[in-house]
Amino acid sequence: MWTTLSTGVISCIYTIHYADPSVTSVFYCKFRNYLQIFAYMIMRWSLAFACLDRVALSSSNIRWHSFSKVHVAYRVVAIMIVTWLILPAPSLFYYNIKGPICAAIYNRATQYYHPIFIIITGFIIPVSIMIISAFLIYNNLVKKRKRRQLMNTQQQQEIRNQTNNQQRKRDRQVLWILLCQSIAYICATIPWLIYLTYSTIAVSVTNKSTERLVIERFAYFLVEPIQYLFPMSSFYLYVMTSSMYRKEFIMLIRSLLPQRWFNNNNNNNRIIPITDSSNKRIVNGPQIQLKTTEEVMNPSENIPTPATGIIIK
Repeated sequence: MWTTLSTGVISCIYTIHYADPSVTSVFYCKFRNYLQIFAYMIMRWSLAFACLDRVALSSSNIRWHSFSKVHVAYRVVAIMIVTWLILPAPSLFYYNIKGPICAAIYNRATQYYHPIFIIITGFIIPVSIMIISAFLIYNNLVKKRKRRQLMNTQQQQEIRNQTNNQQRKRDRQVLWILLCQSIAYICATIPWLIYLTYSTIAVSVTNKSTERLVIERFAYFLVEPIQYLFPMSSFYLYVMTSSMYRKEFIMLIRSLLPQRWFNNNNNNNRIIPITDSSNKRIVNGPQIQLKTTEEVMNPSENIPTPATGIIIK
């Protein structure tokens, strides 16, 4: 995520006042596109594998549930990093500076290959995994809830009534967060997908006018920052959609701030003499005797009986 933002947003801000380094440096043109593809794919496939991990975690099948282990996640992350370090490697060869833009210019095949590769591996497959995972998670949670209801006996009825609301609330929040993430990802990716589709179709056009090239460059400048909205929106999505996440976030903030900011009311405590007659009692056993201010002033008026411990006035 940080790699995606640093390679994309910083360069976009830099080009507002200065020349775009991707059209002045061949090395930057090649390496920037390679690093962007790697960072984009890691971010998108991490979300897709996170959805699959939630499917395995919510499954009642022991074999599927075993895939939600920490060591499995480490292996998947390592394989994913190595895979996406290798797959974008051709971009180091076919990307070059062509006129006012940095684009794939090696041959016609590479110009078709790159957009189709990005559309399939960066949009169609991850989005399909997210949507299918959402349905599978929902079905797994429904099955687990029904199984709990069948296993509960009449003696556990009260406990079940108290916990059902919390379970339903937690299940709804998990599904809602997953759904919002998928929607945000799709909305942030569709403009870039449209631009890639157009650029793939327009590859066959060789006699583009200067005005058309300027419009295409302007469209690219508008579309590119939109795809950075998703990695920046994760925190806000969690805060807006999950009350449990908001509570945890507030507790984290409070733990970082000085405790005296939250303990100002403790300075207003005062000691007030007790005058309520209900507190006039002697506790048998341990030698504990509670007396009010009036008893201290007139000790002879209150005579406790040894048998009952009741004060006779």
